Amino acid sequence: MNLKERATFVAKTFRLGAARDRAGMVTEAYKKAYPYVWEEKIGQKVKFEDSLCYKELSRLELYDKKEISKEDADEIFLIARKRFWKAASGNVTILALKNETNWLAVDLPLILENTAIRRINGENKFEFAKKYSA
Repeated sequence: MNLKERATFVAKTFRLGAARDRAGMVTEAYKKAYPYVWEEKIGQKVKFEDSLCYKELSRLELYDKKEISKEDADEIFLIARKRFWKAASGNVTILALKNETNWLAVDLPLILENTAIRRINGENKFEFAKKYSA
């Protein structure tokens, strides 16, 4: 099994999920803007980066190896990220700044299409999203 096949297998099968109301996300820009606050705000929420799947993909060093393109590495991580948000339910916690294009382009649409996720930070997910698309 080559690196791309191994990484795709990991992205599609390794454990990702969080119990109801336990999924969360903190963007890098938010961490930089609020370096001493974000950890307390996210609390015990399970982030994608906490998952066994993410840790194994990181261990494979996809972005450091010439054997796989950046585009392929991006796609593999996206497979896993989609699975993470598809498995989430209830209220999720999101710590993100309004102008962060990656979270708006990738994570927010995945959250909005998951009918099992009802709320973001305690408010209706669609009302929450309006603040970010304005």
